[in-house]
Amino acid sequence: MKVSQELLIRLLSEQEIHIVFPNLPFPIEDAIESQSCAILQKIKQILEDDSLDDPECFQHIEKILELFRQSGISVHRHDFG
Repeated sequence: MKVSQELLIRLLSEQEIHIVFPNLPFPIEDAIESQSCAILQKIKQILEDDSLDDPECFQHIEKILELFRQSGISVHRHDFG
């Protein structure tokens, strides 16, 4: 690596970083809240789905976990039994 690159890396590593998304139409907190509300609404629909009739609710749980995965939320399933 060139000396100039090493000096630049060191200089930049000591600086505060500000990331800006100029095209984001609203504050990030609002975006997260909006997505959270949408996910909660979908969870409510899953829980109210009478076609999933297993008494242990495994089908409901699987659908909720899949919703989380589709939303980019990391989930891990634990089998108890």
